[in-house]
This record gives sequence, C-alpha cells and structure tokens, in this order.
Amino acid sequence: MPTDNGGPIPGEVVPSETGRVTVRLDTGEVGWLESPPENGLEVGYRGLFRIERRNSEGGVSLSLAQPGDNPPSPAFDREFTRLRNALANHRPSVIPQRVLKNPLGEEQMEGWIERVDRAIARLRKHRAKRLNDRI
Repeated sequence: MPTDNGGPIPGEVVPSETGRVTVRLDTGEVGWLESPPENGLEVGYRGLFRIERRNSEGGVSLSLAQPGDNPPSPAFDREFTRLRNALANHRPSVIPQRVLKNPLGEEQMEGWIERVDRAIARLRKHRAKRLNDRI
C-alpha cells in the first residue's frame, strides 16, 4: 500500500452512508479518516488533511493534518441540514385533484333571479304609486 508524503491538502467532510468520516479533498479525491477526532467532525467541516495510505481499490486513507478554523455549526444549521436531507429523500404522496363545485346550483341561481325580479317589480310599483300621489 503506497503512501503519499505530500503536504496537507484542503478538504471538506461530506455526507456518507458508511459509519466512517468521509472527506472530499480539493483535488477531487474522496477518502476517509483513519482516526477521527474525539469531538467528531460535522458535515461541511473544512480543514487540512494528509494522505496516509492508498489501497489497491483506489481508496484513500486520511488523517487530520491541521484543524480548520471553522466555528462549530449552530444547532439551527444542523437542524436545517437534517430537514433538507429528509425532504430531499422524501417521496411525495399523490395529491388528489380537487373538483370545484359551483356553490350555487343553477336552480338556486334561477330562484334568486326570480326573487330579485319580483322585488324590483314591487319597488317600481310602489314608486309609481308615490309619483302619482304627488301629482
């Protein structure tokens, strides 16, 4: 297993389905930390990593060369990341199409129009009486 004695390479901790801490180096290579720090590293953590070993399948074993100056992620950011990942992996359910109903049926509308016509005719009749009474 060859080793790489080059200098530290900047990288970022990325999400992983395995139990290991996975790091994407700025060179494009992806590797894992042999011995992660006791306090752990969160997704999005940036720091300098050193390549310790390369295996025959192309896997890269890394060590933390120099901790980055990233402040710890606030709880809100962690919750936001968790929620975003949950939404990204959620399969939406089928939303049934809503059928819009006319709140007033045609019969009800015709009945309302007839009542309005009768009320208007009554008003005109009373108005005509009042006009005739004045003259």
